[in-house]
Amino acid sequence: MVTWRKSFDQLPQGRVQSNNSVVKLLDVQKPDSGDYLCIATNLLGSVVQKTLLVVVSLPRFTVKPSPKSVAVFGGNLTLNCSATGDPQPVISWKKLRGQLPAGRSQQSKGALVIKDIKNEDTGNYICVAKSAGVFVIETVTYLEVQQLKGELRLQKRREGRDGRYVQKVLVSFHGQLTFFLRHP
Repeated sequence: MVTWRKSFDQLPQGRVQSNNSVVKLLDVQKPDSGDYLCIATNLLGSVVQKTLLVVVSLPRFTVKPSPKSVAVFGGNLTLNCSATGDPQPVISWKKLRGQLPAGRSQQSKGALVIKDIKNEDTGNYICVAKSAGVFVIETVTYLEVQQLKGELRLQKRREGRDGRYVQKVLVSFHGQLTFFLRHP
C-alpha cells in the first residue's frame, strides 16, 4: 500500500488526486512548497522516500516599453522594463542582430539608457526577464531614430522709440520648439 503525506503538514485540502503510487496536486500554490513523503507498506514493513517540491511563480511583466519608441538623433532615451515572479526576475537588455551601443548605453534597475542617439541605434531592443536562471519572458520595442528638421530665419527691423534696429533669430524644429534671440 502506498500513501502520501506532507512533512509537518497535511496535503492540500480539496486539491489532491491520488491513483496507486501517483499523487497529483491541483491549482499549485506557493504554500504547497515543502517535503512530501511517499510511504510504501507491506507485511514485511515500510519504506519512506522523501521528495522536495519547490513552487515558483513564473515571471510576469509589470512595466514594459511600448512596441515602438522614437528618439531624436543626438538625444537620450530611457526604456523602462520590470517584472515580478518568485524568485524575483533579473532584467537585462539586448539588441536584435547587434550589440547595445558601446560606451553610450547602461542598464540600471531594469531600465536601458542610451545617450547621444545615433542612426545605427535604430532596431529592435529586447527586455529579458529571467527568474531562477531558467524561466524567461521577453518583450520587444522597435527604436526609430528621427532627425530634427527645422528652419532658421533672420529678421531685422526697427523697434522702440529710439529707432534702433534689432535683429531677431527664429529657430524652429518641427514647429514645436522655437527660440528667440535678440541682438541690438
